[in-house]
Amino acid sequence: MTSVWEGGREIGVNLYSGAVCDDMDYSVVGDQMIATGFPGVSVPLRQVASIEPDFHLGSITRTAGEESVMVSADMKYGRSQPEAMRRITAYVDEVMKPQLPEGVRVEYVGLTDTNATVAPEIGLTFVLAVLILFFFMVFHFKKISLAVITILLSSLCLFGAAFGLWVLGID
Repeated sequence: MTSVWEGGREIGVNLYSGAVCDDMDYSVVGDQMIATGFPGVSVPLRQVASIEPDFHLGSITRTAGEESVMVSADMKYGRSQPEAMRRITAYVDEVMKPQLPEGVRVEYVGLTDTNATVAPEIGLTFVLAVLILFFFMVFHFKKISLAVITILLSSLCLFGAAFGLWVLGID
C-alpha cells in the first residue's frame, strides 16, 4: 500500500484481507486489524493512520532492456512456499500461458530460483566436507573401517532429520 521510513530504512506496508470485492469501500480498510509491537495485541488501522485513496501514473518497467511486469507476493506465516509455488506455476501453465500473446515469456524468480541455483553448490560443499572429515578420521583412528562405519552411522542423522521434518510437516 505504501512505505514507512524508519531510521533511514524504507519499510513496505502490506494489507491482507480475506474479503474480495470489486467495488471496495475504502472506509472498511480502516477496520483492518494490524499487529502491534506487543504479542497478541492488534489495533484498527484507522487508529494509527489516515486512509485516503490516491492515484499515481505508472511507468513501463524494463529488465535487461525488455519491458517486464513483475508480480510478487508475501507468504502468510506458517504457509509452505514450495507448495504455493507449485500451485502458482500450475495455474500459470494451465490458465494464463495459453492466453498470452506470442513472444511473452514467463519467468519465476525468488526463493525457488535461488534454491535451484545454490543447491548444486551446497551439495558439492557437503560432499567435500564429508571427504575431509573422512580423511581426518582415518588419520585419527588409523583404520579405514572405523572411519567408514562412523561416516555411515552419522549419515543416519540425515534420515532421522528428514523423517522428523516430514512428520511435523515442515519444508
